Amino acid sequence: MAAFFPIYMSQKIRRFFACSIASLFLGLALFPCRAQEAVSIRNFSFEEGVEGWNLDKDAGRSRVISEAACVGRMGLRIAEPGGKPGAVVVSSFFDIKPGLGYRLTFQSRAIDGRLGCGFYLRYYDAAGRVLNHIPYPYDVDIVVPNMDAEKGWTTYTLDSLPSEGAVRGSIQIATWGSRITLDVDDIRLSSYTPVVAAPWLSTYKLTPADKDRLTAADVVGPDGLVYPDWSRSGVPGGIPHVKAVVGPQAFAALRGADISGALEEAVRMTAAAGGGAIQIPEGTFYLDRTVLIADSHIVLRGEGMDKTRIIFRDRIPYGTLRLFNWAGTGKEFGPGAAAEVQANPKDLASLQLASEGKVLAKQNRKMHWGNTYQIRVEGLTLLQKLGVGAHVLEATAIYADGKQFVQKFPILVSDTAVEAPAATFNAAIIFAGKGRDNEQKRLAQDGKRGDRKIVFVTNPGWSVGDRIRLIGPTTERWNKIIGNRVAWGVFRSGIYEITAVNGAEITLNQPLRIEFPQVDGSYAERIFLNTGCGIESLTLEQQIVTKNPSGQKDAMSGWYAIEDLWTNGVTFSFQLGSWMRNVRIVNSGRNPVYLPNTKFCEVRDCEFDDALFKGGGGTAYVGFETAFDCLMDSVVTKKMRHAPDIQWAASGNVVRNSKFYNSDAQFHAGWAHENLLEGNLIIAGDDDIENGGYGHGIFASGPSSTEHGPEGPRNVIYNNDVVAPHDGIHMEGGNENWLILYNRIRSGDGYSIYCREKSFDHVIQGNVFVGERSKTPMVYFGAPNCTGVELIGNKFYGASAKLIGFNGGVGKALERNNELLSLNEAAKAAVPKPPVESIYLWQKARTKAPQ
Repeated sequence: MAAFFPIYMSQKIRRFFACSIASLFLGLALFPCRAQEAVSIRNFSFEEGVEGWNLDKDAGRSRVISEAACVGRMGLRIAEPGGKPGAVVVSSFFDIKPGLGYRLTFQSRAIDGRLGCGFYLRYYDAAGRVLNHIPYPYDVDIVVPNMDAEKGWTTYTLDSLPSEGAVRGSIQIATWGSRITLDVDDIRLSSYTPVVAAPWLSTYKLTPADKDRLTAADVVGPDGLVYPDWSRSGVPGGIPHVKAVVGPQAFAALRGADISGALEEAVRMTAAAGGGAIQIPEGTFYLDRTVLIADSHIVLRGEGMDKTRIIFRDRIPYGTLRLFNWAGTGKEFGPGAAAEVQANPKDLASLQLASEGKVLAKQNRKMHWGNTYQIRVEGLTLLQKLGVGAHVLEATAIYADGKQFVQKFPILVSDTAVEAPAATFNAAIIFAGKGRDNEQKRLAQDGKRGDRKIVFVTNPGWSVGDRIRLIGPTTERWNKIIGNRVAWGVFRSGIYEITAVNGAEITLNQPLRIEFPQVDGSYAERIFLNTGCGIESLTLEQQIVTKNPSGQKDAMSGWYAIEDLWTNGVTFSFQLGSWMRNVRIVNSGRNPVYLPNTKFCEVRDCEFDDALFKGGGGTAYVGFETAFDCLMDSVVTKKMRHAPDIQWAASGNVVRNSKFYNSDAQFHAGWAHENLLEGNLIIAGDDDIENGGYGHGIFASGPSSTEHGPEGPRNVIYNNDVVAPHDGIHMEGGNENWLILYNRIRSGDGYSIYCREKSFDHVIQGNVFVGERSKTPMVYFGAPNCTGVELIGNKFYGASAKLIGFNGGVGKALERNNELLSLNEAAKAAVPKPPVESIYLWQKARTKAPQ
């Protein structure tokens, strides 16, 4: 999911917020440190009004009042209505002492608003010049977002190391014109002595000599580095050619017409025959509604992406609501079913489902609303709240202008459970398995990295061939170690098949990539995956409803108000060994293809051109989410926000040999680990930031983000060619032992590599970096816990005379055989030649693991 910024922010400030919104800490210090010493700040609790604080640029937005007090009698209230220049409150100066860091602690509560308010430590040289200007104050900023309003008074802590040459500092509070109301009190500042140390015990940095530490999850590569294992990524045995069961004659008379009904009938026939392909002939066809495929071994095949064209033209007229049943049982809903009501999304502000005076579900427009147009209630909820029998479901849609539309739907609630496909992401075409059984089986002992056997507290009652999903919950213990602040999403997970059962002990088909500690309540649940589904050789296009959207972008969604449905092109959900091949998707409402809860799936030889909604909420992405051991090969994307994008526990996935234009690469959220980007071309420009990109070549979210969280260990960036207007690689932190190898990375006005905090044990080897307007130095570490990083045999072309820098001059890295060259020589900076062209294919050729 992406950061949001007000529509009236300058592009420069938008770029800043895109990075700094992920910079929020709750009672948590960034850096290990020795004893603290208080630093005097005049009137830190505002008991003397505004004495000691400069509000010259505040335009009357801030006041000291009793209602804003957390401690004592008075506190600061910032009431920002929105608009330039925004509230600005600055403290008196404090003196900087060499070798010390500074810790800012304060109490704040967000009351209302749409984005957040930034708190900064600003540093100045002897001439009074600010040394840490936007958009690069990453190491000295903290944002109190409006989403914290429900928490009330909260303690925030920011650790910072002064910029080189700093003699004085100040505290600055700024809204940048974002509409928000919040209170601030009890501001305190202390100094400390920073300590250079890893943020947690190093686990993944291995060499071939570490015989006692290498596990079945490790592969020693041809260059002597230890890699994750991707030998099984993709469809087992490759994508097959499936024999047609329904021939093109079933659609021959429907050129230029809606084929959704004919396609559903063809799916029923094919499923009854045990599976096969449905052949769609050359021509243009339409889908007037979503086609949901809930069976295994169903393949949709056209005559070629330039011959068979399917146009998805579903829309919901303004003022109308409609009911959708995910179980396909008409107006009857029982356990396992889900009732979904849909409305026109343009300026939609609220959706509610009620019956007999009982509110069953409600959601109001909020951050990450995206272009939402639907609300769901589970069949089990209907049964529990309404009981068996006939009822009336009352749906209400409220729009931004206050207009309200109500529609009533007669329904029948049943106590008969149905095996319905899992209700996940809407799309023009959905391949959906049945999901999970929700019965959690707790581990009796740790599931350790490299293990294939795991032991449960009791016999889980599962059989050989069952598939399970392992989950390591985000507990307070784990969050404290990692620094994670996200209260939702899946971080530590994996999908496996059971190959042997011995009472409470089961054996898995693959070794664990990460640990699943028993102390965190790690558990497994059985899941039901459909297998062998595919879509091939056609073009799928979403018809545009709102042509040439204009005006201001909505401050909440980050995009224009449009009627187009927020639907994926194709969703594969709860699938194993399924694929998309030789498919072009144009103007997807949300994402061209999405693969949540999938295993061994593949996207190959495809083109994805543009998306209609590019605001926040998870949209205009191409990549993998909660996907495991999947492959994306020979794909071309244009005008996406984040592509390739890997997030939410995704692991073992390979994205290779592809071209991504107009987007940044992202490890976007939720502890994605052991994924591979290999041999890709990734090009982003300044203009692409307006489409929701961050402006960096490769971005990794950090532990301080309240929305995305940290990225996990051992992701590998191998032999890619990357172009970006800002940083080449920007790592917000929480990243252990990433391998950045044999790439060419051309950056603009940023660093070649930036590591903010808790980013350690990386191997950066054999790369070529070109800093066209590079910062000094080329590689920058923002915290003393960015340790154990090795920079070996790299070439750096740029104007900088300094290779490595540490925030505050505190840090340590291993640097060997690197060259710092003039930018004038950059014309000869070719993409490096690695020891093997493809580490993925090299592994597959040497591994004969059963699939």
